[in-house]
Amino acid sequence: MKKTKIVVVGAGYGGLATAVTLQRKVNADNVSITLINKNDYHYETTWLHEAAAGVISANDVCYEIEPLLKDSATFVQATVEALDVDSKQVLTTNGVFDYDYLVVGLGFEVQDYGIPGIKEHAQSISNALSASKIWTHINAQFAMYEKEQSPEYATIVVGGAGFTGIEFVGSLVDQLPKLAQAYHIPQEALRVICAEADTSILPGFSESLSLYAKQQLEARGVEFLTQTAVIGVTDKAVTVRGPQGEEAIAASTLVWTAGVKGSAVIEQSSIPSTGGRVQVLPTLNVADYPEVFIVGDSAIVTDRYHQKPYPPTAQIAMQQGEAIANNLQHLLEGEPLTPFMPNLKGSVCSLGSGDGVALVKEREYTGRKAAVLKKMIDNHALFLVGGPGLIAKKGKFNIFK
Repeated sequence: MKKTKIVVVGAGYGGLATAVTLQRKVNADNVSITLINKNDYHYETTWLHEAAAGVISANDVCYEIEPLLKDSATFVQATVEALDVDSKQVLTTNGVFDYDYLVVGLGFEVQDYGIPGIKEHAQSISNALSASKIWTHINAQFAMYEKEQSPEYATIVVGGAGFTGIEFVGSLVDQLPKLAQAYHIPQEALRVICAEADTSILPGFSESLSLYAKQQLEARGVEFLTQTAVIGVTDKAVTVRGPQGEEAIAASTLVWTAGVKGSAVIEQSSIPSTGGRVQVLPTLNVADYPEVFIVGDSAIVTDRYHQKPYPPTAQIAMQQGEAIANNLQHLLEGEPLTPFMPNLKGSVCSLGSGDGVALVKEREYTGRKAAVLKKMIDNHALFLVGGPGLIAKKGKFNIFK
């Protein structure tokens, strides 16, 4: 009997959740699952800001993929080069893979909006390697300050005050006293500047939580420039434009968190997309190619009640992965597909050690309570994918710190 071939490309939150959930539901005699990913590890995207700030190592945010897979699933380490959805093939650096059903979870790429110098000079928190490079870069700049006493080497600009930017800033200011001591830099010489084009930080949170986060970080030395856009970058300066006009900030470090887009591989395929992101059906597959499902950052899923897209969060990506696995099981059993209905539990943003803001089930939390919630959520995500064994290896046990 011919096996049904299911190929999952990308082992981010959504792709990995699809593969791990699906393998529990299918018979290995009838179905083969192939999970293709560039690296042999998954990295926890929501932990990357900690690695970028040197709070944890890049290794701490990663775990191996293959031990999570069972008999019906096979892992292939390869870079996806093209999706030939008309021929039902995935072209990779490790061969061509035919499929009956395809799940695309290729994640996001950095969006530079054509701003001069972003590609050449900005750092991004986009994967475990880039996060590690940021911490190495910051240390190198501080070493240059110790040698030359020039202010740009002790100034860090963060472009964007959404989740990633704020969580990175919170973790970074925890590290500054240690860095100042290591490189003999006066504390007053260190500057952390966060530039945000919007009128406030942390869009999506209430005004009170946004204000709390801003005040907490300002009290720890962070400078916020709202209604201020980055318009140019060199190796020694970041130029911004705000209500007072243009200003060139002497800074040799720009961490860019202000824009992402979908996968170029999707954009170059026959799948209809906008900026590499695909408007999917409520069942998470593609209207023109119903055997193709899109998960995670690449999927535009419309909230049918509020008529706006769900945000591309890890929480939603994992739930999408589970929903796609269920719908693939329905297809295999000849049953109708089920529309995706996320169970939105809330949002938590870390502000550094022992601090944060959270909105959970319409209740707001700040400070240590929010920080504890953040670590509990991180551990729960590990449990959903790898059970108690993965928590034992990678879990955050100092939840009250």
